[in-house]
Amino acid sequence: MKSIKNIFVAFVLLVSGLFWSCNEWLDVGSDDEILEDEAFTEAKGYRSALLGVYKLVASSNLWGQELTWGFKSAISWNYRSGNAIPKYRGPLQYDVYTDANTRNVLSSIWETAYNAIANCNNLLKQIENSDAQFEYPWEKDMIMAEARGLRALLHFEMLQLFVPAPITGYSGTAIPYVTDYPDYYPVHKSIGDVLAAVIEDLKYAQQTLEPIDVDEMRNKSSFVSGSMRLDNMDYVLFQGVGNIRSDGGKRDNGFGDGFFAFRGYRFNYWGATGLLARVYSYMRDFEEAEKYADIIIDDWVVQYQFNLYSSNPKAASNPNRIDGKRRPEPLIAFWNDKVCDTYSTAVSTIYNRMVDLSTLFAGDETSDYRYTDLYNPSNYRYRVWDGQSSEY
Repeated sequence: MKSIKNIFVAFVLLVSGLFWSCNEWLDVGSDDEILEDEAFTEAKGYRSALLGVYKLVASSNLWGQELTWGFKSAISWNYRSGNAIPKYRGPLQYDVYTDANTRNVLSSIWETAYNAIANCNNLLKQIENSDAQFEYPWEKDMIMAEARGLRALLHFEMLQLFVPAPITGYSGTAIPYVTDYPDYYPVHKSIGDVLAAVIEDLKYAQQTLEPIDVDEMRNKSSFVSGSMRLDNMDYVLFQGVGNIRSDGGKRDNGFGDGFFAFRGYRFNYWGATGLLARVYSYMRDFEEAEKYADIIIDDWVVQYQFNLYSSNPKAASNPNRIDGKRRPEPLIAFWNDKVCDTYSTAVSTIYNRMVDLSTLFAGDETSDYRYTDLYNPSNYRYRVWDGQSSEY
């Protein structure tokens, strides 16, 4: 946490008020449960299955709470132990995972993550030899790449939560890396084997998605004309820029809809690239990490002079409206428009007060707006979650 300003890729939940059509987009073909043999006879069945995985990863047991402002923030010592939500106090008081409340939280995280992984594996199993008619010749590859990318991300998050990091020198048994469906007795693998599998899935996703996200979605966008290109990542990833509608037609305006829009809310090429850099950094292989980080910088900034952040996050004079999450910067953001309501209900008026920010930042950070304005001094809580249901 003390190097917070150097984190260049984030997997976050964007809150309501951003783009009205995202809920409609996420509900495409996923309103009702259908039998598996019916679901996978048409392309829309594979779309629904993939969107179902995204709903799982955005749920409160994963990035909708526990892997953002919930358990993961608690074990990162972001909250004062006496003011944390009671179910998160075990790790803060004892620095272990053994108390009953903590074990319940961990069980929900583990079960939901591996449920999502199982859904990815079932989707991959069904689609591999499918003769369904997809809208585009590359749509099948896109769905497979996203499923494998999500599988890698979920395993990587479980590895970080449950296994000592490589920097400790640990090289023993880690977690199961599940690639079959069904797999009733998955085998625990070594940390090295798990990381190798994560990288294999991520490289497949990155290489498969590059011609789709870059060439088909971005470079053929109706917003691209000659040498004139969009000025920042936020437009391309989160404002629906792309030239393809869900019905297969070409869009004639800047805001898309349907399955192919809003690539930032899905596992996309740039997210896969950023996550590869993050995994290699976790492994302390900084040469490889830098290589993948440079791909993003070279593509967005150097080649096309795109800005990673085109606006001042502290432009608002009202500190409650400051963009503490730096919303235009994430490469992937799982959609959950209930996250602020969930947060407000969970913390009421007394819980999840932050520790002094001097313990989260090292060095001279007094000029960094995240140091001066990250939390509300009236209640010592994150501004980015506290009462921000409509601003961001």
